[in-house]
Amino acid sequence: MDRIYKALAEVNRRKIIFWLRTGELNVSQIVKKLDLSQATVSNHLSILRKSKLVDYRVSGKERIYKLNLETVNNFVKELNRLMPINITSLENEIIIRR
Repeated sequence: MDRIYKALAEVNRRKIIFWLRTGELNVSQIVKKLDLSQATVSNHLSILRKSKLVDYRVSGKERIYKLNLETVNNFVKELNRLMPINITSLENEIIIRR
């Protein structure tokens, strides 16, 4: 889990994760969205791969990235374990008190 926390500590990597939640992107698309050099984006993607937050597949000369849903789901479970209360219960309680 430590690698995931470290990977998500950087804003551009969080942006990549945000965009990948809706589908796959190739490196060129990510470069355009971030307006960073390809080398910088590749470094960010390498960190995300090492944390297992993203996977890729090769199509011709392109690497196409997607979220690793198993890792993301495990991370969300970890975050939920850290929460002192169930957020849904808190939201319901707030609505009832209104």
